[in-house]
Amino acid sequence: MKFVQFLKTKGATGAIVMGIFYAIAMLGIFLPGYSAIPANIDKLPIAIINDDNGDYGVGIADQLTENLPFKKIETNLTNQQALEELEHNKVALVVHIPEKFSENLQIGEITSTIDFTINEAGAQSVSSAMNSVVAEINNQLSTQFSQQTAQSVLMNSNVPEDQAAALAEKIEAAYAGNIVAINKVPDGMNNGMLPMFLSMACYVGAMIGAMQLVSAYRENRTKASKTRLFSYVQLTALIIAVLSTVVALGVTYVINGPSGNLFFELAGQQILNYMVCFNFAAIVIFLIGEGGMILNLPILFFKHYQTVRLCPAK
Repeated sequence: MKFVQFLKTKGATGAIVMGIFYAIAMLGIFLPGYSAIPANIDKLPIAIINDDNGDYGVGIADQLTENLPFKKIETNLTNQQALEELEHNKVALVVHIPEKFSENLQIGEITSTIDFTINEAGAQSVSSAMNSVVAEINNQLSTQFSQQTAQSVLMNSNVPEDQAAALAEKIEAAYAGNIVAINKVPDGMNNGMLPMFLSMACYVGAMIGAMQLVSAYRENRTKASKTRLFSYVQLTALIIAVLSTVVALGVTYVINGPSGNLFFELAGQQILNYMVCFNFAAIVIFLIGEGGMILNLPILFFKHYQTVRLCPAK
């Protein structure tokens, strides 16, 4: 056999086509996904809660609402409602101006804080972006609002200029931005990326399992009814889901060491994810045969694309 003849074989042709196809699929899906950072950050919804009726609280709330680059800013929620929405990733950041903020600033001897709450259990790109935004807000409040606005207010109240400057510096030193992280993720990129890796490992395993079990289903069609064979496929998939979950979490606990209290939550979610992914992949393979793998892998890439692309919360 000549090399040209070998290249024309089904296996060689398929390998060439797959190499080209998946290069296009991966780059065509991943690159647009990552291009959304930081372009789509302004589409993330945030909440600004002002419980302070003083001039400083109202001024900061208005300033943030007007100047922050976010297109959707919730201002009609209570702090508790906003935190609940943050817990469910309906908003990306909660800015809370407490009730006695202006009073504390005027006293100058009590540290007055604004709480910036971020959900670190969301997409890592989102939490990183929100941390950068909070740092910028704090810098602006310290340099622009605290000193300049405070001095202007004091001077308008007939306070001598030198005394106003001294009091303004005291007010500036009394302000501090308080960054609060809920669902805090331990340091280390392995911890931040764990949800995505568990999800991708689950989908890949389910996809390969679907191909093998659908093949076994077709090979044994003459030996049992379709209903019985389908139930065998589902039962086998469930066994695989449990076994693969135990192994996956074993590796996770050896390397990442998450809290033992999370084991059953993680296990339940991973088993459920496996069964959903398995049946989704199996449907495609049942319909169009082993060629369904060609479609299932781009779906996997798109799943990753969704984890990194910044989109408005639904």
